[in-house]
Amino acid sequence: MIKELYLQEWERFKKDYVKIFLLIMVISLTASLFFYFFLVANEEITMMGMEQLVEVFEELGMTPGMSQLEMFNLILMQNLRASLVTIALGIIPIVVLPLASPALTTISVSVVMAFVKIQEGNVLNTVLYTILPHGVVELPALFISGSVGVFLSLNVLRKIFPREDEEEVQLQPIIVQAVRTYFLVIVPLIVVAALLESFLTPVLAQRFFV
Repeated sequence: MIKELYLQEWERFKKDYVKIFLLIMVISLTASLFFYFFLVANEEITMMGMEQLVEVFEELGMTPGMSQLEMFNLILMQNLRASLVTIALGIIPIVVLPLASPALTTISVSVVMAFVKIQEGNVLNTVLYTILPHGVVELPALFISGSVGVFLSLNVLRKIFPREDEEEVQLQPIIVQAVRTYFLVIVPLIVVAALLESFLTPVLAQRFFV
């Protein structure tokens, strides 16, 4: 039963989401790379961006003294909420809205990397030991969320502005599929990413940076 559900999800991904997924991934990573070089060349902007990131983390409740379990709960809830909002934005027929969360996440990484570079730290090691271990799971989850949101938004547009040569769009099955993808694919990926970020990344960071 579970195997069949995931096979259906895989077929749905290939049919409806994969092109959008690849587009979001390329846009997000390209934007991240562009902002990295821009920020490295503009130290003042980088420092301001880093201060804002620290403020955001503090507002979320992330403090240096928090336990790994507390960090896990915070990261998990934040990413679950962000991915759900990303999908829900697909109800609004403005296709670019679901792109915001993946793009902002990758750009925030650019801020951190530029800060490390300006401080003459090892950017490669920072990526390998503090971002990549959980990022390889978390980023695909966010890209899939964006893909589902964009697909939903496109179909809302087709519903509002139907073409004569197309069948009428039925939104209910599309929304049901979006909910299934969220719980079957995105939630497990976010849980794994939160576990890695909370329990593995600090160990790697301490081992290679302290």
